[in-house]
Amino acid sequence: MENQCIRASAGLIRSVLDKTLRANGYKTKQESNLYKQIEAAAEDDVITQARKRRAHGEIRVLGNDVLHDDWHEIPEEDVEAARHYCQRILEDFYDDRESVLALLREAGRVPEEDREVGAEDSGDSVLNTSALSG
Repeated sequence: MENQCIRASAGLIRSVLDKTLRANGYKTKQESNLYKQIEAAAEDDVITQARKRRAHGEIRVLGNDVLHDDWHEIPEEDVEAARHYCQRILEDFYDDRESVLALLREAGRVPEEDREVGAEDSGDSVLNTSALSG
């Protein structure tokens, strides 16, 4: 990894996962933390059970260790694994976007594409029905 920014990379990768789930309607009052958001994405079949396990073990836990625990060395291999699985999850959400949007809407999620312009990211975003007709 460039400049040996291993710990920072782990935190940023966790943040990418968090922001991706929020952008796809997984930040709600019931799903207020990353653990619950990952679980919900798997329940909605947007990510597989295998991806769910990796999201928890390779990304969330590693990022939490860096962000919340006392300083300790993080193996570069762990960060590379987190990056790899985060990339797979991004592909799950965005490679076939129309299919994913259909799954999200069927599950009652409000992805960014359906939010009104200017709606705050409170988890209670207002549905932009004009986005559904196109």
